[in-house]
Amino acid sequence: MKKTISRNQKFKHISKGFALIATITLMMLLALLSVGLLTIASSQVRISEKQLFAAEAKSLARFSLEVALGQLQCE
Repeated sequence: MKKTISRNQKFKHISKGFALIATITLMMLLALLSVGLLTIASSQVRISEKQLFAAEAKSLARFSLEVALGQLQCE
């Protein structure tokens, strides 16, 4: 007694497997994309913090230079 598998049943089985593989692939791509975006965001935060500290240091240096010049002019 052999089981006969119709052609429609074969295609349904193959399409279910394909849907699973396609779904897993898309989930992996979305995970990779989200990790990449998080990495870019964190590096941008670090860069902006460095720029902020550099601007603060530059303004403090100018202020101290002006104070020193003011003291020299008084003497």
